[in-house]
Amino acid sequence: MAKKISKLNSSTLDMYQAFYNLAMIDEMPTSISEVVATKYNDQAFLDIGSAILLLKNELNQLISTFNLYHLVDIEGNKASGLNFWLPNKIGIEELSGEYEAQLKQIEDAINKMNEIMILSGLLERK
Repeated sequence: MAKKISKLNSSTLDMYQAFYNLAMIDEMPTSISEVVATKYNDQAFLDIGSAILLLKNELNQLISTFNLYHLVDIEGNKASGLNFWLPNKIGIEELSGEYEAQLKQIEDAINKMNEIMILSGLLERK
């Protein structure tokens, strides 16, 4: 999960960088510090949850920028915000499943936003 969070954060920062380079935003967010989980215990899952929350906050801020500039996909759909809550689950498997679902939601949103930016000429396809 930690590597996936890092990858998603990097993709988010790439989009911010594109907006910054075009002077569409004034400042860049700081990168989320890497989550290091040497063993999966209560603290590790708290750190992962906090990183997911920060990532969703950055993504929602980015979505606000998309909406400010009326950026939409080919069908005219705009990017929409994401919700997050720290799950109240007992057990590593349940909590892990919840976090994986949250990360999938973030990944889907980032993919959609990347496509919108490519269609708008703000990013190049990698």
